[in-house]
Amino acid sequence: MPPGELTAEHVERVAPDIDLAPVKGVEYPVGDFSAQAEAVASAPQPVTLAPMPLGQGSEDLAAEVADLPVVDRDEYSNTFGRADGSRIRQTFTEPVNVEVEGKWEPTSTTLER
Repeated sequence: MPPGELTAEHVERVAPDIDLAPVKGVEYPVGDFSAQAEAVASAPQPVTLAPMPLGQGSEDLAAEVADLPVVDRDEYSNTFGRADGSRIRQTFTEPVNVEVEGKWEPTSTTLER
C-alpha cells in the first residue's frame, strides 16, 4: 500500500460512525433525447464577467460613474444606471454601504454631535 493511503481499518479507527458500504451506481435515463438537445443548444448561454485586475481601470471607472445615478446598493457594491439602460456594478472588498431602516445608504465616516 502506498504511503498516506487509508485503509478501511484506518477509517474505522478514526471515524467509527462512517458507513463504508458501497454506494449504489448512478442510473441514467434510457431513450431518445435528441429533441431536448436542440432546445438546450438554442437556450441563452450564461455570461461570465471577468473581474478587472486590482488598480487597473479604477480611475476610468470612477470617472465614468461620477455623473451616473445609483440604481441599487448592497453592503459591498453600488450599481449605476446608464442612459441606454445598461448598468455598471462597482464592487468593493470592504463594506461601502450600511443598511438603515431597511434601505442601503453610503457609509459615512463623519461624526455628528
